[in-house]
Amino acid sequence: MIAAWGKNEFIKEDAVKAHGYLSSFYDIEWLPDKVFPYYRHPYPMLKERCIQWLDDMSDVLMGKVKA
Repeated sequence: MIAAWGKNEFIKEDAVKAHGYLSSFYDIEWLPDKVFPYYRHPYPMLKERCIQWLDDMSDVLMGKVKA
């Protein structure tokens, strides 16, 4: 499972709950932001950031880097 809900302060409480719930049932992969519980979002509207996210997530999923 991939977590990528972004870093909007509005979702912080729900993100903490989601992380706790999901991590108890699944192996979660993510690209962490600087502050827990935020994970980098793939930015589907911004092509360059989306491509960078895909490249970085590919490295995580292939085991080249640790999330």
